Parts: sequence; structure tokens; C-alpha cells
Amino acid sequence: MVICPHCHAKSIPVLAKLWSGSADPLACSRCGGWSFVRSMFFGFYALLQLLLTVAAVSAFLLWHWWPLAVFLLLVAGWVAWLALWAPLVPISADRARIHRRDGRLALVAFLFVVIAVALLAR
Repeated sequence: MVICPHCHAKSIPVLAKLWSGSADPLACSRCGGWSFVRSMFFGFYALLQLLLTVAAVSAFLLWHWWPLAVFLLLVAGWVAWLALWAPLVPISADRARIHRRDGRLALVAFLFVVIAVALLAR
């Protein structure tokens, strides 16, 4: 269990913490306060995707499994760090709604750009 930033009780499951974000915060089972892991920690997902690509290409080119093993160790370390030490940040329901809306707008904009590029590439 993880400490809630509102009531300071160990009332938040670790797995819930790993999946929380500003658009989808988690609620404390004791006080009902909402919190999330700051999105800068989730920026590492892009880095992990890049490392996975490099590891897969390296494993293919070298015909060896060690790049993938190193990648899996890095991912395990990152998830452990996120679960144990990344701080939870309190958030209000209004702020979470704004983040959810902004995330949807960013997704629509991204899809628009992908479709526009695909149409222009013809």
C-alpha cells in the first residue's frame, strides 16, 4: 500500500498507483481524495519504447538475447522505482476533468495529423 497525499494513510494499492495519471486519478479508500503520479514519470514510456526497438533490432542483428534481457531489467527497475518512490500528487475533480479533455483533444489532433499525412502521401 502507498501513502495518500491527502490523509497520509497507507490506503492506496501499488497497482492502482502504477496506472494513475492526471486524466485518470485514483481515489483514496480512506478519505476519498484524488491523486496521481505526475505525468513526467510517464514520459519515460516513450524512452522505453525507443529502448525496446533498439533492443529488438540489436538482438536480431547480433543473434543474441542479451539486449532484450537488459531491456527487461531496465523495465523492471523502472516499474519498481515508479511503484516504490514516485510521489503521488493530489488533484481535484475539476482539474482531472480538464486533463481528460485535453488528452482527448491531443488524441484527435494526432489522429488528424496521421490521416492528413497518409492522404498527402498518396
